[in-house]
Amino acid sequence: MKKIDLHLHTQYCKKGDGKNRIIDTDGFINKMNQNSIGICSITNHNIFDIEEYDTINNSDKTFLIFPGIELDVELPSGAKKHIIVVCNPNVAIYFSEVFNEEERDYDEYHIKYDEFIKKIKLFKEDQIIVIPHFLDKDKRRALNEEEKNQLLDDLTGYIIILETSKLQTMGIVNAHQEASLIGSDVKDWNAYDQNSCELAEIKFNIDSFEKFIELAKHPIVFIKNVLEGCNSNRIKVDYDKYIDIYEDINVIFGAKGSGKTRLLDDYIYPQLEETGKSIAIHKGSEGSNNLDDIVDNIRKKTNIDKFVRDRIINNLSYIFNYKEEIIENFFSKYINYHKDVNRNTNANKIKKTLATYSIGEVEVIDELLENCCNNIESIEKVEELNNKREEENQKAVLEEALKLLKKEIIENIISEIKYNYTKEKTDRILKGLKDCIKKKTGKISKPNNISFNTLVAKRKKYLDKNSQLVNDLESIKKSKKIKIGEIPDKGEIFVKTSVIVLDKGVTHHKGIPFEKNKIKENRETMEKIFNFDIKRFHNINTLFANIREFSKTPEAYFEECVKIDAEIVRNEDKKYNPSDGEKSILSISAILENDNYDYYLFDEIEQGLGNAYVSSYIIPKLKKLRDKGKTVVLTTHNANIAINTLPLQTIYCNYKGNDNNEIYYEGNMYSNELCSITDRNNIVEWEEKALKHLEGSREMFGVRRNIWNIET
Repeated sequence: MKKIDLHLHTQYCKKGDGKNRIIDTDGFINKMNQNSIGICSITNHNIFDIEEYDTINNSDKTFLIFPGIELDVELPSGAKKHIIVVCNPNVAIYFSEVFNEEERDYDEYHIKYDEFIKKIKLFKEDQIIVIPHFLDKDKRRALNEEEKNQLLDDLTGYIIILETSKLQTMGIVNAHQEASLIGSDVKDWNAYDQNSCELAEIKFNIDSFEKFIELAKHPIVFIKNVLEGCNSNRIKVDYDKYIDIYEDINVIFGAKGSGKTRLLDDYIYPQLEETGKSIAIHKGSEGSNNLDDIVDNIRKKTNIDKFVRDRIINNLSYIFNYKEEIIENFFSKYINYHKDVNRNTNANKIKKTLATYSIGEVEVIDELLENCCNNIESIEKVEELNNKREEENQKAVLEEALKLLKKEIIENIISEIKYNYTKEKTDRILKGLKDCIKKKTGKISKPNNISFNTLVAKRKKYLDKNSQLVNDLESIKKSKKIKIGEIPDKGEIFVKTSVIVLDKGVTHHKGIPFEKNKIKENRETMEKIFNFDIKRFHNINTLFANIREFSKTPEAYFEECVKIDAEIVRNEDKKYNPSDGEKSILSISAILENDNYDYYLFDEIEQGLGNAYVSSYIIPKLKKLRDKGKTVVLTTHNANIAINTLPLQTIYCNYKGNDNNEIYYEGNMYSNELCSITDRNNIVEWEEKALKHLEGSREMFGVRRNIWNIET
């Protein structure tokens, strides 16, 4: 793998340089070749030797060399710092004129900061790179954080790469998405072979300054693809033939019918699917149909909180199945007892016949257990999320709190079950004893209670559950907007999902999600729930007879009366009906706006889209997905997409029309090479194939360039 060294010295310029920095051009070329240097720059102190540069650049070499100089720059504070500047070889002569002088005292020379900024701005942003010493790179001459930020502000738009002295520091800077490199700052060429192992490696050969600076404009891409390397999936296309799909943007191009779609459908998609990770796939030919599926999927993935849903269903079950004993029975028990008081003198001596016990409302054990299980399940979900956190201290605190909460819930449920069990069994034991006395003596015992307090407790519980049910049904009526893209001149477009409850006011109309033949019946039931008051207890046993008659479960009733609807809206929440062309746009943008997938596959993403929209929206979104660590694979005939997304991997499909009718080449535009996966020695020029299949031809590209008067 090639290395990069943009801080080299070949001459004795200042007193501190030392004689061991001197090396002739042949020796320099040999050192670069021997140490696998792919890109370099000679940056002598306060001088750019253009003759030396031309000699090396015109030699038979295996590396790129850029014109460069290391300047002493005096900051406004008076501190003198070292800043390297390298430029495009095409402006080497002008670079020499700007930064050199006929006579210069290299030991005493320094350039004022404001003058330095002015000279940099004499060059276009894509012609020059500024590389200041930073942090631990010769601390006395290195910029600190504040000085670095000032330089970034003063040279907005220009490429600034920070030079550190240690790989660890370089890694920290790169992790903050600022490009950083280590230069050898060679002091002794005899030790260069040993010291060069500290240099950053580049993944592939970059064959021009223009390609290097295009990468350097995008720090995340530069760090991941040029310096650190990138993860990949190896896709098998034959028993011993493979293509690498990188965690980056991967472009597939070629002529019509050359096998692009087959490669995507038959090889890449199924093998990525086997990884178990999530995949979004879009086919340009299916444009508007895709949008309907996307909207439907958003609707299906909109969930009602499970805890609230289960509570609604439990309360529906309680209310639908609620029944009361006829109140006259309460008094008849006492009347029968008093009639029998003087019938048996001996039996009256048994005082247990006078015992009473008020139990109130006995909770159903199964219901208590179900509520407990739901609470424990909710805690366990929080525990799962907590385990994924990185903050160890906070994680430990929450973990302990959740354990205590779980323990308290379990202790409470045990206590409640014991209490309810005791109430119920005490009542049964007392009733059983009185029944036994009656059988032996004929004596009618005093009733344990007339059940009035039980009735009050039951009705209070009913009212509480009905109130909670109404509150829950109101609280779940929520809406949420998910951005699915932008339409030129129309602005941002959203899918608005809403939880709709079939309450007393709903009537049938077009687009309503409820079944027409069930609306009236279900609306009447919902009206009984929402408008319930204590007067309705007189017919409570028949209030929901229709529900019980048709054996409709609470779950079924919930599904009939609570629906999730989805519609397309604009910013102001007004419903919007996109045209077929707009549906095609939104079917793509809805995927691009969703960063929940691992892999994004597009077959001719540009189909039906204008170039302005591709440049202003599609390409930035693709880059954003790549920057978030997503894998993007797309087939295209669009040159802007294939080039401006800065893909790490380019796959060229070449249809041959014989038994081995699909030949695939892989490579990238930075090295300008495409290598056949069948024969790795079969290499074609990336630029030639790109000009033919993406631009039409070299001639057509030249015509367009001339018509638009584009400078080269």
